[in-house]
Amino acid sequence: MSDTAQPVSNRFLTLTLGKDMFALDISAVREILDMTDITRIPQTPPAVRGRWNAR
Repeated sequence: MSDTAQPVSNRFLTLTLGKDMFALDISAVREILDMTDITRIPQTPPAVRGRWNAR
């Protein structure tokens, strides 16, 4: 057995997107940002809602 075994994480960040639920291992999360306004981009297809500006 190796002395360099990685610790096991049992903590998850869960989120929903539409009707789908996702779970991420908390060790993979760097930061959680508040939702901000989405800036519409002219002449883009309806599927592209726009972009958000990171602080």
